[in-house]
Amino acid sequence: RAYSGQAATGTLTATTQIVDSYVRVTPQEWYSLTYSGPDAWTVITLPVGSVTEPTTLAYEELDQATHPLAVRDARVSQRSFRLSAFRFNRRVPSFRPTVRFSVTLSTRVARAAGAVRGADEETLQLYRWDQGQWSSQGITCLNEPVDDRVSCGVAPQELGEFTLMEAQSKVYLPLVLGGYEPY
Repeated sequence: RAYSGQAATGTLTATTQIVDSYVRVTPQEWYSLTYSGPDAWTVITLPVGSVTEPTTLAYEELDQATHPLAVRDARVSQRSFRLSAFRFNRRVPSFRPTVRFSVTLSTRVARAAGAVRGADEETLQLYRWDQGQWSSQGITCLNEPVDDRVSCGVAPQELGEFTLMEAQSKVYLPLVLGGYEPY
């Protein structure tokens, strides 16, 4: 061991992120990221080619959505979670899997806790926080209330915060004006 009389001092800052589950994914294989909590479970399935280089995907179960729900939705939010991607121990901002992946969530605990009171269990939909609003664009879900689960396919889009809630429909009604005379 050589000693040249040189020395260095300094401070190294380490940041730790606590997650509930994670999996290291490579382009050549399919993977399942599984979360199993005391009252709920989630399985995220990533097919071959989901990533272009080795990536660690992290899952965080949230007590509730961290972004506001519309007032009419607040009573029916079921489950919320965050998916993040890391490479070389650094978070990858704006990470987007390259192919469609699936998310299967249990709904039993939410129903038992009364979270779906007044909600139509067969219309539960997975939403992703996207540019200031909840969006279900590119997400299709199959509700299986008998098996206490919802299975969803998610088109390639940025990871982030997801929440399961009653599907919302926008209805546009025609407006009829009376007594109007054109010029």
